[in-house]
Amino acid sequence: MLFQHLSLAAVAISSVNALPSVAKRDGEWDTNGNIKLTFSEEKVKLGDVSLDEMFKRMQSVCHESGNCETNDITFDGWYMAPGNNAPMGPIVVTMAPSGSYPTWIRNGLVDSLQAAVKAVAKCGTVHNTQLCQGGDKGCSPVKSEAFQCEVPKYWGINYQSPDVVNAAPPFMGADVKMDPADGSGCQDALDAIGAIAGAIHGVGGGLFTLPKLSCGASGF
Repeated sequence: MLFQHLSLAAVAISSVNALPSVAKRDGEWDTNGNIKLTFSEEKVKLGDVSLDEMFKRMQSVCHESGNCETNDITFDGWYMAPGNNAPMGPIVVTMAPSGSYPTWIRNGLVDSLQAAVKAVAKCGTVHNTQLCQGGDKGCSPVKSEAFQCEVPKYWGINYQSPDVVNAAPPFMGADVKMDPADGSGCQDALDAIGAIAGAIHGVGGGLFTLPKLSCGASGF
């Protein structure tokens, strides 16, 4: 178990210095919409850290005055990989929020981004079995299960009103760090664009609509 914890820690440390990638491939939805979402190509494992709790904390630092505090927010969690003798151990998930927006749109940006991230998140119950080592006949395998999630490493949302096309759009986003996951968070987002658009349309009585979702693999 100690070796597995150290292996997990080494992977997590190596990912802290790796910034996410964003904005290469686009998925179109409603060309008359006013929301643009951006997800990174890379994914990050959250372990059992709750997305609802992450957005609760994000909402507390993205103020109604029009800006997000940029200090890192940390969450203690537990990561468990599936399989026999697979790694498991305590983790720290770090979220770095950012944002600048008019006061009236703050709640809509938070709620829309939360709905979109939850729509694209890959979550489920993971089963892990630690087998006996060294032929110990008195040992019984230890079976565990835990609810785990993974999401893109970067989430971003812009509100693009047609009457301010030449101005910097209001935005909100976050970088999330832990250990890297296999696969493409960007492709998952493109595959789920219908669910994401539906989730956003349900926020704010239909005020927000999704014309485009961008994601990709360039340095951010």
